[in-house]
Amino acid sequence: MPPSVFRVLKGGKIVMEAKTSRIKYFPVSFFSVVMGLVGFTIALQKAEKVLKISSYIPKIILYVSIMAFVLIAFIYALKILKFPEEFKKELSHPVRINFIPTFSISILLFSIAYLEYSKVTSKLL
Repeated sequence: MPPSVFRVLKGGKIVMEAKTSRIKYFPVSFFSVVMGLVGFTIALQKAEKVLKISSYIPKIILYVSIMAFVLIAFIYALKILKFPEEFKKELSHPVRINFIPTFSISILLFSIAYLEYSKVTSKLL
């Protein structure tokens, strides 16, 4: 990832200073973090019954997962709106295109995690 600010020095003086947005280089693969968090939530929901752990722990992790999803989705939506050419590059990249489904897989995992709390919400997702 390029630095936020880079400087070109010539003879000890700054000749050019440019700022680039970090959002421009925000990868879609960050949705895999949400997949991991929701998967961990589902595992804790099952462990709650087997290991008799507190029911609050899976709920807290689920809320953290929701916040992470909303934050990542917001930042990625900004990227799509501000830098559509970078998004198109990501769609044509042979490796990065494989991470595009992480968004929809995250929603499917949320559906599974919500099944314990609300069947209506689970069906909507």
